[in-house]
Amino acid sequence: MTTPLVDSEGYPRADIDVAKIRIARARIIRLQNDYKKVMDKLKVAVEDAFASAETASETDTESIVPSSAAAAHGSVPSETTNGHSDADIPFAVVDEVSEGGPAAAAGLKVGDKVTAFGSVDWTKADKFKLIQAEVMKNPPNVAIVVKIMRMDKKEDVMITPKSDWGGRGSLGCHLKPL
Repeated sequence: MTTPLVDSEGYPRADIDVAKIRIARARIIRLQNDYKKVMDKLKVAVEDAFASAETASETDTESIVPSSAAAAHGSVPSETTNGHSDADIPFAVVDEVSEGGPAAAAGLKVGDKVTAFGSVDWTKADKFKLIQAEVMKNPPNVAIVVKIMRMDKKEDVMITPKSDWGGRGSLGCHLKPL
């Protein structure tokens, strides 16, 4: 693409077919421009799709005043509708909960499907690295909202990470990707 088509004196080079090269270069440039336009349109379409999914989940969700028993246990129903929005897609399942750990104290159970962990949901790439970062940056004694599905019912569980609870990790549970 950058090789000169003329020699040092300014005449067309005799060792190459200049016309074919100019046609090929023009085609490559057209294809590159088309590619850029398609990628720009795709970027806008993806952003619009995720934005509409977020607004749909925000309008579908109703806030509920938690009962004192549920609030004391750390688990609160998060939605009254039976419909599932795109934000409710589980990306992990709890496959282990350590007795006496923060997850057990919050009411998390084996088999719970995680739909959001703080600000991390199924739309994020590297979800498990982001969950780890979310736990690490969380201030001490501040709960993280974990949205789960338990037997097709949505709940919010408030987990307060603790490094000194006597077990492995800060949460006392293990998440397995779905």
